[in-house]
Amino acid sequence: MPRLAALAAGMLAAGLGRYARARIGGQTGDVLGAVQICSEICLMLGALTLLAPGG
Repeated sequence: MPRLAALAAGMLAAGLGRYARARIGGQTGDVLGAVQICSEICLMLGALTLLAPGG
């Protein structure tokens, strides 16, 4: 499951990067901050699945 969370975080980062490039012509600090927070959430959810009963 942690591998899936890492894959989801990577896909999210790539998707937000493409979206930012299309909408505003590139990445800004705000975009990078959003990617960082969303990636942390994906990884924390992956860790939570390991700690859940039956996980």
